[in-house]
Amino acid sequence: MSLLTRIGRDVTPAEPSPAEVAARRVQQARDRTSWREVPDGYLVRRGRFHVDPETDEVYTLHGGALFSSAGIVEFDLMRTDLVFEVRAGDVVVFERRPGTWSERYARQLGAVR
Repeated sequence: MSLLTRIGRDVTPAEPSPAEVAARRVQQARDRTSWREVPDGYLVRRGRFHVDPETDEVYTLHGGALFSSAGIVEFDLMRTDLVFEVRAGDVVVFERRPGTWSERYARQLGAVR
């Protein structure tokens, strides 16, 4: 976007660097009181699922857009089923799925027998 100053000079705001956008996403995620931060690597990967080792809750990677290109949260502001971790300086968001890992595993065992 271009802006003209009073004396007619063209002033274009500088685009934030990728590191600045990532840092803004981290801060925006931490500002969401309804989202829960977990340490990087806390969720245990089980195929396409990620499992909370303390609660047995099941998560998948959030598939939708949450942040604008500037790193501002635009969607899902108040969702309470989102968990995020900060990985390599950026945000990875997971969304809660119904049931627990134990319930899913028991169903799989029942289907195999």
